[in-house]
Amino acid sequence: MKNSSRLSLRFMVFMFFYQIFTTLFVFLPPLLGVIFCAIALNIDKDNKNNIYLAFVYLAFVESLHNFYVFSSIFGFFIFYYNFATWLKTSFKFQYLLLVLLVFCGYFFTLLVNVFLSYVFNEPFITFSVIYLYYILVESLICIIFFKGYVV
Repeated sequence: MKNSSRLSLRFMVFMFFYQIFTTLFVFLPPLLGVIFCAIALNIDKDNKNNIYLAFVYLAFVESLHNFYVFSSIFGFFIFYYNFATWLKTSFKFQYLLLVLLVFCGYFFTLLVNVFLSYVFNEPFITFSVIYLYYILVESLICIIFFKGYVV
């Protein structure tokens, strides 16, 4: 096995167990916004396999955290085709852009979930204080990991 394959396999195993811990400990964020931000920053790159793995991870997160399956993926495509280019060209302050990408990850996922709840006549998911905590923590994570990544 190549060294990069081993590293990505270890990372996937870590993320799998991390998601299990997020269901046990409510203070651990599900990293939905971080993955959303990573996809938004890397979708124009050549390596599409990482994007597909990120979509699989988002579906896994949704199934564990009571979202409709594929709602974050639909939310991502709504965001990407309507707002991503404008955000990337308008915001030159990279930290604000990363925070906005994390916020948009949660906002568009919740928006699609509210729409699907309406369609299926189910109770709505509310935007509570815990989501603000997740956005804050994940924004800090994105600032740390994607610090020099945004041009």
